[in-house]
Amino acid sequence: MRFAIPLFIIGLIFSQPLHNTPFSIAEYAVLIPAYLICGWHVLTTAGRNILKGRVFDENFLMAIATLGAIAIHELPEAVGVMLIFSGGRAVSGLLGGVIAQVHSIPVRSSPRYR
Repeated sequence: MRFAIPLFIIGLIFSQPLHNTPFSIAEYAVLIPAYLICGWHVLTTAGRNILKGRVFDENFLMAIATLGAIAIHELPEAVGVMLIFSGGRAVSGLLGGVIAQVHSIPVRSSPRYR
C-alpha cells in the first residue's frame, strides 16, 4: 500500500499529461499498478467468494465499482476508491485488535463504588 499512494499522487498531479499520451498508456502505466497494489486482496477475496457462492459481499461490490470506473476511463477514481476502502479495512483491523485488548482487561471494583 505504501507504493500505491505515491503512484496515486503522481497520477493525480500529472493527470492531464499522462492522459494525453497515445491511448493514455502513461496513465494506465502509473495508475493500474497502484490499483493492483492496493486492491489485490479485495479482488482475490471477491474471486474466492464468488467461487464459494457468496456473490454480493463488500469485496465483490467494491471490485465491480472500481472495475466499472476503469471501464469508463476514470482510473484516478478507481484507485482512490480502492485506496480508501483498503485503508479503512486496515484501520478497522487495527482498531478491532485494540478494542479486543481493552475488553480483555479485568475490571476491579473499588470498595467505595460497591
